[in-house]
Amino acid sequence: MGKPQNSEEPGNAYLNLMSGFGMALAVLGFGCLILPFRGESYEWAQYMLIGGVFTPLLHAGYFLFRSVKMHPVLELLRQGSALAAVAFCFFFIPGGDIPLLAVFALTSWFFLGGAQGLSRHGWKEHGRSIFILAVMFAAWGLYFRLAPVSRFVTGGAQQILAVVLAAAFAFWYRPHEAVHPAASRILSIPRILAEVALITVLALAAFRAPDSINENHEFFVGAAALVRQGGWLLWDVPSQYGFLNILLVAVLPFKSVHFSLYAASSAFQLVCALVMYGMVRSLRPDPFGAVAGIFVTITMAFMVSGGTPQLAGLNTTPSIGGMRYIVSYLLLAWSYWNIVSGNNGGGARRVRFWAGSLTVAVGCLWSAESMIYSLSIWLPQSLWLSWETAKQRYGTANIHLPWRAALIFLSSLLPVLILFLAVNGYYLAGLGHFPDWYAFIDFAMAYSGGFGAFPIDPRGGVWGLLLLFTAVSICAAAAFRDRLAVWPALVGILGLFWSTSSYFICRSSESNILNLAPLHFTCALAVMAAFRHKPVQRLTLWAALIPMIGVFFIVTWGNPNLHRFFSETFRLDHQARINQLMPKAGKPLVDILQEVNCKKGDPLIVVNDMLPPSIADVGLNAQPDNAESYRFWLPIAPATELLLLPPARRKIYITRFADRFHEGGWMVLPHEIPTEDVEGFFADIDAKYQMTFARNNSDWQVRRYEPH
Repeated sequence: MGKPQNSEEPGNAYLNLMSGFGMALAVLGFGCLILPFRGESYEWAQYMLIGGVFTPLLHAGYFLFRSVKMHPVLELLRQGSALAAVAFCFFFIPGGDIPLLAVFALTSWFFLGGAQGLSRHGWKEHGRSIFILAVMFAAWGLYFRLAPVSRFVTGGAQQILAVVLAAAFAFWYRPHEAVHPAASRILSIPRILAEVALITVLALAAFRAPDSINENHEFFVGAAALVRQGGWLLWDVPSQYGFLNILLVAVLPFKSVHFSLYAASSAFQLVCALVMYGMVRSLRPDPFGAVAGIFVTITMAFMVSGGTPQLAGLNTTPSIGGMRYIVSYLLLAWSYWNIVSGNNGGGARRVRFWAGSLTVAVGCLWSAESMIYSLSIWLPQSLWLSWETAKQRYGTANIHLPWRAALIFLSSLLPVLILFLAVNGYYLAGLGHFPDWYAFIDFAMAYSGGFGAFPIDPRGGVWGLLLLFTAVSICAAAAFRDRLAVWPALVGILGLFWSTSSYFICRSSESNILNLAPLHFTCALAVMAAFRHKPVQRLTLWAALIPMIGVFFIVTWGNPNLHRFFSETFRLDHQARINQLMPKAGKPLVDILQEVNCKKGDPLIVVNDMLPPSIADVGLNAQPDNAESYRFWLPIAPATELLLLPPARRKIYITRFADRFHEGGWMVLPHEIPTEDVEGFFADIDAKYQMTFARNNSDWQVRRYEPH
């Protein structure tokens, strides 16, 4: 945890990294001893310990290193915790991939100057070089658990190319050296054309059609379709994924709500990719950096998902891409702006102040979790900007300076307040009453109760996530210790990293570490920008990023199905592709609906994970139906979304929707739905409707309901 002595000691950065990781492990070990429970509550308690105990301890340790008297004790603790962390990793890693790990660790060690350390005479240099090699082996081992790397390194030409790309990227940054001066900023015609071409490549990748339309799409599309029908979010239409984002999909001027979701999701994913690309380019603003930046951005922004070997891409699943995290990326860009601006005052600071306030206002109403993410990154920086503005405006000698700074900060909340009042006023004018704001957090509360939770795999990729979090924490602590003007931005970025990791704690599938990787990678890039002239701190981050990027390079560019991604990327028949992917009705469903004379436009719901499939004009080669082809007589599109809620809240939505529309219709149920899962659901329906007709076939049951 000590302050690096000079830029010629990269080993000191690795010591910092592993000592911080060792401290995090100690906090977790302490939590194992004192926490008396297991399961979901236990995992959340460990998560809170890392955010609430480990981080302050790390900052305190960095601050205490300023004391000469404390230095010997802290140095002993630093080296001891680093060795303990390395020992833990070596105990944790053993498996069949050790030879492969050794190759990647040796390659990274060589590029980062390990061989140069051995070439010097003296046991200190030799010991430091060997320690760096051990750390690189440990870091690669932790990240190997994120994806099945070994099966993509088979010796073929494509796999060898992937390994070379991973090694070249490690060499490209050379973060242990001083940052080279920025390339010329003169905008020549060739440079502009080259940048436009590269950004066009990103746009093509962003607007690549999804591989499938699944239930993740339907939870967005269903709520938007109900809004188009006349339903109201925050009142009679439940929405799992947010408020402003669903309204945006509903109001886009496309006939198909599925295509509206595709357009919005792809556009947001492009913005996220451009934020990432801009940060990568800023660290190496020469032609080579542009090409390498495109490779990195495509790898991280479009090819990382739970189904990495299939190269599904983040735009295939809106819930893990730009639709969910767009405001977080925008606030990362705003944080980067604060970092590169330093402590510049005057009008520039006011512009940054209000840009952050407007962005966080949108983030707070985008979705419940976006509100948490947005506040975590914005709050430290807004408080700092308010304080600096007050000092510049009133002077440091002003005895009322804290109060004036507080007033300036409160003014930054005006956009949130205005937007909140505007929503309330709109509902009051349209419905005659205020919205039900509890609906904004309905699904967050349902998931906080443990719904859909998976246990964390103690031998999985969670340790790679913890290593990167430790690296970002160390950089934030170093900036705080040295009183750098950028430290509030780094604390905010650390808050975003920690708060977004809650998605993995809630849904602890290994794929969610991969899904969060692009955002966390961008967090690390923004932090690196704060240490452009402090190479040892940059090396701390790079020690964790090299294996992470290497794993994704190998899995992506070494994948034998890579050609599929690019063949789909350069297809421009997006509307036709979306139509092809629309859910289709099977013959048993078509037969029974025709038997009961259910026609296109009749009120209809299907109790499953998807919206009603295409049933109109069967056999006439018609285009697939859109969600607008159906009229929903209950606020369930898809039905399983409503089943996630507690019975009391579910009943409220059904009652409100029934009272507003007072319309019956057809209900289609697959036979395989367990009765115990829907008994309460049918009881809620029976309170407002009565069943007047039922018919079955081999796969489906059709019922007719009419309001009382």
